[in-house]
Amino acid sequence: MLIVSCSKEENEPQLILSQESEVLFANGITFPAEGGEQSIFFTIINQTWWNSQITPTISNEWCTVEYKYNFEQSNEVTAHIHVAENTEYNERRAQLIITVGNTQKEINIKQKEKVNYLQLSEEQFEIDYIGCNFRVEVNSNCNYNININQEDKSWIWDTAGDVQYHPGNRIITFFIEDNNTTSSRECEITFKGENVLEKIRIYQTANPALNVSEDGTKAQVEIKKAGELPNILSTIDITTIKELILKGYLNGTDFKTISNLPNLNTIDLSKINIVSGGEPYYQNYYTSNNQISDYLLHGIKATSIILPTNITHIGERALEYSNITSITIPCSVKEIGKAAFWSCAELVSINIPNSVNKINDSAFALCKSMSSIIIPNSVNYIGESVFSNCSNLATISLSNTITTIKPYTFSHCNKLSCITIPESVNTVEALAFVSCAIKEVHVKNSDVPTICHIAFHDDKGKQRFSLYVPKGCKNKYSISEWASYASTIIEE
Repeated sequence: MLIVSCSKEENEPQLILSQESEVLFANGITFPAEGGEQSIFFTIINQTWWNSQITPTISNEWCTVEYKYNFEQSNEVTAHIHVAENTEYNERRAQLIITVGNTQKEINIKQKEKVNYLQLSEEQFEIDYIGCNFRVEVNSNCNYNININQEDKSWIWDTAGDVQYHPGNRIITFFIEDNNTTSSRECEITFKGENVLEKIRIYQTANPALNVSEDGTKAQVEIKKAGELPNILSTIDITTIKELILKGYLNGTDFKTISNLPNLNTIDLSKINIVSGGEPYYQNYYTSNNQISDYLLHGIKATSIILPTNITHIGERALEYSNITSITIPCSVKEIGKAAFWSCAELVSINIPNSVNKINDSAFALCKSMSSIIIPNSVNYIGESVFSNCSNLATISLSNTITTIKPYTFSHCNKLSCITIPESVNTVEALAFVSCAIKEVHVKNSDVPTICHIAFHDDKGKQRFSLYVPKGCKNKYSISEWASYASTIIEE
């Protein structure tokens, strides 16, 4: 603050304090924590200019000065010093400096700290639905109590209970139970001392099953602790769920729960991790880490499944008798187990990724709705009966890395009229194409693969078909077992 006044007096300017103000300037002024006001009086003689300031500058936030004067009537100045309440826990200081000409007077201003204080390290906590504990650091100079509403003590409490704490630094631990409801919950913890009160607000999220559509048909669930799915779904009507999106960790207990959802149509498992343990989900079968284990999704009622993106193995009979019409196999899968999709009668088509190198026996047997399939070149082994009784299978592309077509691989594929046998195949075993409707066979191996004499049979005996062979190989095939099946041999 700057106050300037001009005078035509030529004598030396003077600053004269009142007797009371002299004492204040000498001893300083001390204000209580509540703040207050003090006035000082001084007279300016032979005034040419004068000013005042409070240091440090930041002190102007709590200490201000108001001046009252009328130099036309008198040279006396009244300065009213105003100090705001100190809500801090430390004493604060400032200095008022008044300058008239070459004369300067300073008065020290001090304000006491807050008498009783409680200082908390945190003001609020936001906590997941999974139970936990958290710590609060308390700094105080008075006795205090901690109060939790009686109704909230069922899910939150401190280690010591209802006791009085004494002054000093202390760390207090609070415990929070799992929130197994579909509603979030809040609590205020009150720290109360003499003339002082502080609060911490606690917010705990609802069980993730809260994310359910209004009509109850779609549920999104995050499971941070494997085996918790039954508890989570217990808060909603599972009979209305048609689409289920899961995230987190699942074990046998969780998969058993999934298999019991009566109206489930779609399930997205892409963001889950399978961990071992839990209850047996089928007879005595348990989950294994990051695997679709044996029988894991056996008989599941969903028609569409997205598998986890990190699995490497689809176990034996994993989806046997499932209602799936479509399924997404992730690019991490290397092996498809025995009868993995046995009798998935509604499965129309399936995309086998380039990561798969082994398809075990009967993997797709009795998939009666599947009309076509492509086996990628990464697959170097196809077991027995893999596509047996796929009665609507009309088109298949085999990988060019397999060496043997096993027995019954395509048995009773009634609509399979044309097959191309890759150059890599050197053996076609017994009954590989039994009871098919083969009309054309294209063999790409110029070295004439070994073929069992009952590889292409049906109820009437040997099947007859047009045999297409590599250019220049007609004579080789004409004197081989292949000729017994060929109605004609054509080079291409």
